[in-house]
Amino acid sequence: MTHYRYEIEGTGADGHRWSTRGLLDLASDRISDAVEAAHKDAFDKLTKGHAVYGQPGKGCKGPYQINKMMIEKVAG
Repeated sequence: MTHYRYEIEGTGADGHRWSTRGLLDLASDRISDAVEAAHKDAFDKLTKGHAVYGQPGKGCKGPYQINKMMIEKVAG
């Protein structure tokens, strides 16, 4: 098992900033698999209201723009 930590920041259609972060446990050690898993996890958090938004109390409507993505291998 390979463990990754990720952080993704971006903006929504209305220009509001958002960010997500998380930990991933993957059977693969390919970075392309980590990028895909981080993207899916971030989108899930955005659509379920679990992202951090730049303006508290206001949601963030899509489409979503990714401005920064960091993926770090932490073990495995």
